[in-house]
Amino acid sequence: MKSIFIANSKGGCGSTSLSYLMSAYYNLDCITNTQPMMDFRSLTVFSSSASRIPKNLLKSENAIYDLRGSYVQLQSLLNDLASVVSHFIIPTATDAVSLCHTVNLVNHAHALGLPVSIVINNYRTEKNLNAAHLALREQLPHTAIYSLRYTTLFGRLTYDGREWLEKVHHSKGEGRLLNTLDQILEMFDEVLEQTEGCQHAK
Repeated sequence: MKSIFIANSKGGCGSTSLSYLMSAYYNLDCITNTQPMMDFRSLTVFSSSASRIPKNLLKSENAIYDLRGSYVQLQSLLNDLASVVSHFIIPTATDAVSLCHTVNLVNHAHALGLPVSIVINNYRTEKNLNAAHLALREQLPHTAIYSLRYTTLFGRLTYDGREWLEKVHHSKGEGRLLNTLDQILEMFDEVLEQTEGCQHAK
């Protein structure tokens, strides 16, 4: 599978949680510039102050890049990744600042010729979702936009980790979380259908 980049220069949008799920579902190595709380299957961490990605970490296959930084720093990192990754996924909250960061990153990715999808993540009300969707659509009429309602799933992943994810089932009263997980994985598949040759590991 081709490599994927997930990031937003506005913190708190859920890039690490989505990276964790994608890493587990597609059996990808995670490359990051911050130490996450989650127990990734395979994790490589480089300096958070670096403005460039080390050349030995530029992988065109089987990697997911979960990177944090200012807008200027992410621009530089995105320049490094443009010829390596097949898709850029930008999670965003519904507030105006997050949406502004998102629009700026999408425009930069488009200038590099990189396919982009937006995920309006952890929204709590349909009103907030619709307002965010409208604001994005006005400025980015041709960019794919997906949405994920607020869920406790990501908190469970942080505290209970990969073992819980692999064993969660209906008999323990966690059916709703399992349904949420299925919806997220279906979204991943739909997003990556835009990228040739993406098939998840069975």
